[in-house]
Parts: sequence; structure tokens; C-alpha cells
Amino acid sequence: MMETLTKLEDMTRSEIVNGNGITFPAFRKQLRPNFAVVWRDITGGYLALILTALIALSVQGNSLVINILTVLFCSGLFGYFLAYLQLFFHEAAHYNIAKDRKLNDKLANIFIGAIVGQDITVYRPIHLMHHRFLGSVNDTERSYFDALTWKYILESLTGIRVLKVLGAREKIMKSKNESKANQKSNINLQLFIGFVTNALIVGFCLWAGYYVMAISWVLGMAVVFPFFGAIRQLLEHRGEQSNRNNDYSVVPHGEVNRLFGDGPIASTLGAAGFNRHLLHHWEPAISYTCFKELETYLMDTQVRNYLESRRAGYFSTFITLFGK
Repeated sequence: MMETLTKLEDMTRSEIVNGNGITFPAFRKQLRPNFAVVWRDITGGYLALILTALIALSVQGNSLVINILTVLFCSGLFGYFLAYLQLFFHEAAHYNIAKDRKLNDKLANIFIGAIVGQDITVYRPIHLMHHRFLGSVNDTERSYFDALTWKYILESLTGIRVLKVLGAREKIMKSKNESKANQKSNINLQLFIGFVTNALIVGFCLWAGYYVMAISWVLGMAVVFPFFGAIRQLLEHRGEQSNRNNDYSVVPHGEVNRLFGDGPIASTLGAAGFNRHLLHHWEPAISYTCFKELETYLMDTQVRNYLESRRAGYFSTFITLFGK
């Protein structure tokens, strides 16, 4: 069976048994989300943003060269850790940042949505369609449809890709004629709150004369943040055999998932369990705080060889996919 296993779904869950004779359904019942870990990780993201802000503020008044170098450095960090925090919005879409579902949504909108201008009740149905249609022409999260080229990188850095993805997403949502709740507009109160939040940050910095901080935040939010979001998703889902000449909005791309590592880059670029994205797409409801335990269990079952075949690194995957 292992020779023909092309994805975990090829085996029923009751067939998966570890060396101690524990079936996956029995093991699954033991898994519980650790909300303390979730909020420790979210807090870590905010601390990284604060530290970056302190660096930007501390160099104000230095030479032009130092200011420019600081803007480049800090905007990179701002964008990187905003992308990091955004991944917990995804975790909230699966009701995994608080035990109570209403509280889960409130916390997601307050601590993440208020910065990035998204409403969890709008994002959730869009994301669930990604799970439902992964690899098909109807996927609502389709950054991986296009080849990783210099053009892709430029579009990701200039916001063009964000507009393309949002436009395609809205088109698919309407064509699928989903429920009224699923058709909520992205132009909503939460978007306004996000705009005001960012305007206050930038406006205060400009008023106080902290130009390095203001410019760094704008570039981080508008340029670097979208870039990391687009690149990360492509590395998770674009296939090694993909062809840049194929239009995957017409021709199905096929399902692709990977397991990345636990290093400092993989754990932050792939925060909230995205570094084990294969496991998330197999069992979307499981909290990322359980993924390491889940992987350890699966590595003692018949699917071990398959998991090993899907291991990759973000950088090595970037090299493999570039130009394809």
C-alpha cells in the first residue's frame, strides 16, 4: 500500500495504526489545543514588532545612509512579523485560538484583524473553500497557480498580486453561489478599523518626527507583508512538476502539500503550524499546538515513508520551483 500512497487521504483513518496498536481515531481523541501556547506565540509576534519599532525610533536623526539602511531592515522585519501574525488569523478561522467560538472571533478581529483590516467571519468561508477545492480551478487561495518568477516576485512586492488574488476570489465566491453569510464583502467595518489603525500609527510617527519609523511601517505593511504571504503559500502548494505555461485557473493544478522543518525560519515563516501544512490539510480542525505530537504518532505508522517523501525546506523548495 505504501508504494502507491500518493496522499494521506489514500488511507482511511481507521487503517492507520502505530507500533503500540493505537488506531488514529483513538489517538485523535487525545489531542487538545493548548491555548496558552497560542497566545504565547501571538505575544511573541507583537514583541517582535515592538522591538523593531524601537530600533526604527532609536536611529532617528542619524545620517541619511544609516536612516535608509534602517528603513530597509525594519520594513523587512515589520512585514515578516505581520505575515507571522496573520497566520494566527488562519488558526482562528478553524476556531483554535479560544475555546469559546464567539470569543475566538472577537479576539481574532481585535488582535489581528484590526491591523490587517480583515474580518474573521468574511475570511472563514473563503478559507474553507480553499480546503474544499485545493488544487482545483475553484480554489479561493490561488497564489500557487502562477509560476515563481521574477515577475511573480515583482507583483508580490507591488501589491499587484494581492489585487489579482482578491479579484479572482470574489469571482469564484459569486460563481459558486454560496450562502449569504459567505458572500459578505471584504469592504466592511473591519477594513475601516484596519485603515484607521495603520493611519494612526503612521500619522503619529509623522507628527512626532519619526520618519524612519513611519516609512518602515508603510513599506512593511504594503510591500513586504504581501510578499511573504504570496511566497509562503506558493511554496506550500505548487507542485514540483508544475508548468509555467499552464493556466491553472482552467487546468486543475492538483493537490500538493509539504512538511517543512522546525528551524527559526521555518517556525516563523511557517508559524501557527504552517510548517506542517500537510498535516493541517489532512486534519484541518486539529490545533497546530498538537502537530508535533501528531507527526510523532504518524511517524510510527504505515504512513511514515510518505511523510518522509514530503519533507522539504522553504529555501530548497524556492530553488526547485523558481521558473516552473
